[in-house]
Amino acid sequence: MTTKQRIKLIVILAVEFIAIAVLLLLIFFAGKQSYTVKFDLNGGTLISGDLEQSVRQGGRATPPTAAKEGHYFLKWSESYDKVTRDMVIKAVWEYETSPGIEYNIIPNSNYCTVSGCFKGMQGDVYIGAYNGNLRVLGIEDNAFKDCTGITRIHLLDGIVKIGNNAFSGCTSLESIELPDTLAILGTNAFKNCTSLTEVTIPESLTTLPDYAFVDCAALTTCNLPSTLTNIGKYAFKNCTAMTSIVFPESLTGIMDNAFINCSALTALDLPSSLTTIGTGAFKQCTTLTMVEIPGSVLTLGDSAFRQCTALEKVILHEGLTSIGSYAFYECTNLAELTVPSTVPFESVGVNAFEKTQLVFDVEYPTEEEIDIPIVRPPWGPIKGEDFIIDSDDLIDLNGV
Repeated sequence: MTTKQRIKLIVILAVEFIAIAVLLLLIFFAGKQSYTVKFDLNGGTLISGDLEQSVRQGGRATPPTAAKEGHYFLKWSESYDKVTRDMVIKAVWEYETSPGIEYNIIPNSNYCTVSGCFKGMQGDVYIGAYNGNLRVLGIEDNAFKDCTGITRIHLLDGIVKIGNNAFSGCTSLESIELPDTLAILGTNAFKNCTSLTEVTIPESLTTLPDYAFVDCAALTTCNLPSTLTNIGKYAFKNCTAMTSIVFPESLTGIMDNAFINCSALTALDLPSSLTTIGTGAFKQCTTLTMVEIPGSVLTLGDSAFRQCTALEKVILHEGLTSIGSYAFYECTNLAELTVPSTVPFESVGVNAFEKTQLVFDVEYPTEEEIDIPIVRPPWGPIKGEDFIIDSDDLIDLNGV
């Protein structure tokens, strides 16, 4: 072997030795690397153990012991075996479900629904996410109807549906925690819950159903989600304690009689996304003083603001195409309103502005033009050159 070959061999061996040494060092130090594991008790109280631990890579953390009143520990949110990164592990608690609740098992599944309860239930009611090993998916129609002794309902995430009349007639119900997983809320779900004062609708809901909170006379606050697109018919009928409500920018429709007789509602901030205000939507909201209808609204339904007796000013924007019959009927203090040019004369309904303080200028035909047929819907009081006439006294001038 030549000297040159020897040198080449020595260099190759040296490089291989260095590479192996570096690899061994990396493996050694990797084995020594530690990670921080934090245990979040999620409202629980620490009994023993450490909430923050340093664990070597591949090692195992030691979970603490904790308790939470009214709950039992279900599980930790993540595995603490074979730690390979910094972690925050959260305690998952389950309600100690109130006795007297009945369930239906969904065939061929690991799920169930709440079907009913003992009608004499009193005070706070807890409905856990599990019934044994079965996940609770929903609350069926009429499940808690007329349970007049219940004061509070506590629900855990996992429930996706609350059925029709589920809590209707729970006259002592003061509060309920609606889960973030709720996707369907049934008709009349909280009808006549006369002690309910505040409720928050989760972001998972896009539609508030018909009659959802009808006759909830103590309801002062309903927090609507940013995802809501539609408020159903009679949803807040006779919610006479509600003074204001914040509408999300996602809202497109307020359906028929949605806020009828919300007699304490003092202000409305209607979003620019709104396109439809249904028949009687704000009828008998007797403390409203001013309303601005955004230009996105195309249709103002019949009797939309009928008998809003404190209403003094209405702002209508270009873009509106029709105003329903009796839309502002008996708004006895209404003195300021201009019908936009986008509303055709014939698209203003009968008596839309009757019994208000509004007076409309109308050009009557001259003697030479008297044979021209005229269609004049009786909006409200009208003014000629030297007179004012009520719509009740108008005559049909067609063919005169």
